[in-house]
Amino acid sequence: MKLKYHFYFVIIALVFAFAGCSDDFLTSRNNSVYQLDTIYISPVSRNYAGPLSLPIDVTEPYTIVMQPSCMTFFSQKGKFTNGITNLEFTTDMSNYSGRTGFIGQHLVLYVENVGTLDFKVYIGSPANPGGTTEDGAIFEITKATIDLKTDESQTFTISNSGKGNLTYQFKDIPAWLAVSDIQGVLSQGQTRDITLIVNRNNLEEKEYTAIVQIQTNSPSGSFGLLVKMQVSNLTNADNTKTIQGQVTDSEYNKITNQLLVTTQIPNQLIIFSTTDNTQTIVPLDKSPNCISISEDGKTAVIGYNLAAVSKVDLQTKTLTKTIETDCIPFDIVLGDNNWCYLMPETGNSEYLRSLNLETSKLVKSTKYGQIYAKMIIRKVPGKPYLLGSNTQVSSNGLIMADISKGIARDTMPYWFIDTNNFWLSPKGDRIYTGVKNIHRTPAFSTTVTYFYNLDIIGTLKPQKDNIVWVDHCEATNSIFMAESSRYYESVAYSIIEQIDAGNYNFKKLIEPAKYVTTINGTKSAYKTIVKFVFANSSGSQIYVVKNVLEEYKTQSWSMEVIPLN
Repeated sequence: MKLKYHFYFVIIALVFAFAGCSDDFLTSRNNSVYQLDTIYISPVSRNYAGPLSLPIDVTEPYTIVMQPSCMTFFSQKGKFTNGITNLEFTTDMSNYSGRTGFIGQHLVLYVENVGTLDFKVYIGSPANPGGTTEDGAIFEITKATIDLKTDESQTFTISNSGKGNLTYQFKDIPAWLAVSDIQGVLSQGQTRDITLIVNRNNLEEKEYTAIVQIQTNSPSGSFGLLVKMQVSNLTNADNTKTIQGQVTDSEYNKITNQLLVTTQIPNQLIIFSTTDNTQTIVPLDKSPNCISISEDGKTAVIGYNLAAVSKVDLQTKTLTKTIETDCIPFDIVLGDNNWCYLMPETGNSEYLRSLNLETSKLVKSTKYGQIYAKMIIRKVPGKPYLLGSNTQVSSNGLIMADISKGIARDTMPYWFIDTNNFWLSPKGDRIYTGVKNIHRTPAFSTTVTYFYNLDIIGTLKPQKDNIVWVDHCEATNSIFMAESSRYYESVAYSIIEQIDAGNYNFKKLIEPAKYVTTINGTKSAYKTIVKFVFANSSGSQIYVVKNVLEEYKTQSWSMEVIPLN
């Protein structure tokens, strides 16, 4: 960029000297930040006016977003017409008189559809360019423009590269923006990350811009940070399906590639066929608590929030039988030969139930073990065993039940370990726990029934602390681990990690998309929290069942399909 004319007044001149920059960068017009030539200003107070010319024929408005403290422009906004604008400003050099050498500052213009143009301004005499600069705090920033687009936040860094302490304060912050550290002090050489956070609630769909002033005690004066963000396309992507109601349970079968979801209000079973991207809704006349799919994927059982269980034919997608039980099922597992197994929701010390789906015969175990209400149970794949872990006591413990004869055997060995939920590998040889430990699935024992520990053969290494769900995909030798914040954590998060199932090393980070919905009359894209994650049989995509963050205090569920290419 070149200026066509210098500004001359009497003997004192505003001299613009340039280091020869290429004009090619402007042809892209991609809203980048361009470091341009140097402007020299004489250290005498004067009024100035003159044209500024761009090397391309552009007609666009501009905003002065940063200027030296000695310069006062008649207007902070203007317009280039056919590549030319007129700059009018005054300079007050009362703070600079008597100094030798130059003091370096910045003049920054933002030109719409061109970019941010950053001029270095040297205040002093061109006859003495090797003079000394001022000893004091120097404000520096890594970005002159923050374009958030549709992101929720963005971080940049400010620093003090001078001498002495630098004080700063953010001003003129728009209502839709929050700043992580609104004011502070930086000592010599200190840096600080600043995060801008957007709130798009109740905003129209359009682009928003603001110039946030950063006031400092640096000689450079106030810095104008241009912030842009977009509110647009408030619809969910095609890979997201709305789930009506409150999800109570979900399971996936990798043989049939069917995802099952049970919900309350409305009471229903949703069957997603991920092979052909179709879904079937089976209405239920009771509120479901839990669901389990057979290993071959042909049958499912549903436990309700009252003492009843239904059998589902997944080939015809119909309920075939409902059986009354003696307890409200908290968790249910479908075994072999028309037997299923229940753990009660209420009570204290409890017993495992075995239910024959053909004869309706219900058998309760007779020996008390380390079983309490609300125990989680899962079948060991390919083997006639159940594993269970308590949710209401600590340590959670791990029990093992032999179901080879239909009715669960009363002898149930117990391991005194913590799990905080657990999941099994497809071959049933590994147990992944919510406390990050990986155990080898133990052998069933009838002689020793109490063990103080279970060998740890590996450790999950989540980036966050709270593991919500684990799914093992043999096709890609990967483990998918959903993690989310706890209710007491100040910053809500929910992520999915893909890790290597052989060495448990990190492979990929996956973030669930926001979900567009209306909460308390406000339509917006809300952050979500993952409750279930499943990979399909080929490992080409994962299916994420999620709700909006708990802080919104509502049920707004969805299922997102995320490709893994």
